[in-house]
Amino acid sequence: PGICAVSRFFCASDEYQAAWNWMYETWLPGSGFAPADIPAFEMYDADAYDAVTGKTAVDICIPVQPL
Repeated sequence: PGICAVSRFFCASDEYQAAWNWMYETWLPGSGFAPADIPAFEMYDADAYDAVTGKTAVDICIPVQPL
């Protein structure tokens, strides 16, 4: 049990790494949280796939703990 930082991105197959980088390099340092000792994960919304752009919704979830 704990809390997760969750952010939704709309990514093409070559954009996932940039989304992860944003979470860890931009959001996390100023958030007041640190990663918890639990693996981070992705959740996909298959209903949010856009065939025109090739992008789908993905929630990047990072278990965190207060600093």
